Order: sequence, then C-alpha cells, then structure tokens
Amino acid sequence: MILRTMFLSLVFWLAGCTITGKSPPAQFYVLPAPRQIQPLSQGEQVIAIAPVRLPKYLERPQIVTLHEDGKLELAEFHRWAEPLRAGFTRVLGAGLAARLPQSHILTLPAPRAHPDWVLRTQVHEFQVYPDHCRLQVDWRLSRGGRVHAWHRAEIRQPLSGRGYGAIVTAMGLAVDRLAARVAEALTRAE
Repeated sequence: MILRTMFLSLVFWLAGCTITGKSPPAQFYVLPAPRQIQPLSQGEQVIAIAPVRLPKYLERPQIVTLHEDGKLELAEFHRWAEPLRAGFTRVLGAGLAARLPQSHILTLPAPRAHPDWVLRTQVHEFQVYPDHCRLQVDWRLSRGGRVHAWHRAEIRQPLSGRGYGAIVTAMGLAVDRLAARVAEALTRAE
C-alpha cells in the first residue's frame, strides 16, 4: 500500500512538472505609427476610414509569416496586442493625419459624421517573407457616395533586421507608405 501511494505520488508529481513546465513568455506587438513626416498642403476636410477588410487567415492574435512554399506560420508566442485590422486602421489614420494636418481623420462607423471623403481598403496580401513585407491592397476614395478614385497598390518594405520587432516595424512602414499614396491622391483631388 505504501509503495502504491509513493508510486501514485511520483506519477502525479511528474505530471505536474510536465503541465507546469516553463514556456517562453508571450510577446505582444502593435504596428508602429509614423514618426516625422513632411506634411502636404491641403485645405481642411473630413476623411473617414471605413473598416479595413483583411484576409480571414490574418484575423487572429498570432503574427502570421509566409514561407517560400506557401506554408503559413503562426507565431504562438508573438502576438498582436490589438486586432491587426484595428492596428492597420490606426496607422493608416495616423499617416494621413501627419501628412494632412488640417484635415480631420475619423474611422467609420461614426454617428452623425458627414465626411468629405471615405477611404475603403481591401487587403489581398499582408505577408512577411524572409527579407521583406509585402502589402497588396485595393483602395478607393469616395465623395458624396460616388467613387472618385480606385487604385491597386503593391508595397514591398525591406526588413531592417531579424526577429519579430523587425517584422512588425516593416509592416507598420508598409501601411504608412499606403497612407502616403492616399494622401497624395487626396491633394491632387482638391
């Protein structure tokens, strides 16, 4: 009886060691907003950003990278601190606000908003490869319910280092480069 009790105690102890084994702590990231940007000249207007549409496989807390053979890798211990859709919208809005400082940037839905422009984006690819980030997106500007401009963009942002910090930085810079293109289109549309 004593041997059986000791054996069961040892089994439970070993099981507890396995279950409570140390795993690396999770790291959480947000897309970085642009820093110093040269503003473009433009008059005051209201620009609304509609909810960004992402591929379903990116709508998860893990950071997703792509291998050459098309295999997706989900980083279990490197996660978004906010949904990627929200981060994308935040960085896009910050990039527009920095370049168009007299404009008011808001996100939809916004009650009682009457924007001069509505920006809609459909992301087709937002992947990280071994040496670069690739953002492929359709975006359009609408005014008064009518599409004014429709664009397809492919942005390749080189990685400036290794690790998930470099990946997240490259992804943020790619979104900011998209904001630069949208801002240029808005200044030409005036």
